[in-house]
Amino acid sequence: KSTSKIEVEHPFYERFDIVFENDLLNSLDVLSGITSGDHNGKQELRNLLLPRKDEILTHLHRLKELQSLARATGKEMVVCHTDLHGENLMMDDQGNLYILDWEGAMIAPPEHDLFFFAWDDSSWELFLPNYEGEFGPVNLDSNVFGFYYYRRSLEDLTAWVVRILHYNTSEEQDQADLRGIVEDCVSGWPYLEMTIRKIEARLTQRDGSNPRQGREGGREGGETVINPGLEGKVVLVTGANHGIGAATAQDSPRTLPT
Repeated sequence: KSTSKIEVEHPFYERFDIVFENDLLNSLDVLSGITSGDHNGKQELRNLLLPRKDEILTHLHRLKELQSLARATGKEMVVCHTDLHGENLMMDDQGNLYILDWEGAMIAPPEHDLFFFAWDDSSWELFLPNYEGEFGPVNLDSNVFGFYYYRRSLEDLTAWVVRILHYNTSEEQDQADLRGIVEDCVSGWPYLEMTIRKIEARLTQRDGSNPRQGREGGREGGETVINPGLEGKVVLVTGANHGIGAATAQDSPRTLPT
């Protein structure tokens, strides 16, 4: 079911960084200078985001709060894919599920992968029990989930904005990226805090305790613990095209042109 083992001498570790912050802030400044002489994509981007500038900055501030909370948890770290959307999943005729495109894999908290599913009620009855059945119980924190929801939204926003401002060469590209901003970022912002509260309630019900306390086995804040039970239990599908059905650089807003 898996390809040959891939050995990584120096794997990436989650540091809860916000590497896109300067790009986002600089892009917001650039939007203020866009005029009727600029192409339509830039003008539409300005009209979409400038009225929401304060909202975006508020989300960035909230992300930094969650960053501090996440760094203080002393979360256990496991192997994470970090981009588990549908285009990176493939099932064969025998019902085996393969995870494609591991170029962004890193050692990170389980929430880095689970946040793709945690918003959905059915995942708590279907996905999470199977995840823990394979890898063992995991300690989860609503603040860490929140960090990943906010970071992914603002990271994707930044990538799309940068492409429109600096890299796109056609109206078609601009319109595709504008749709991404509206559908995957702006439309979800009203639900970010609601989702965190919903997950916190789920964790309280699941653990019978405060979801932000007592779930790390007494470890000191900031200590990284690797879960040995997760070693060697992932299916890697690799290759020049990262596997059938994997997202391409053009499809993924997380990949900026070079």
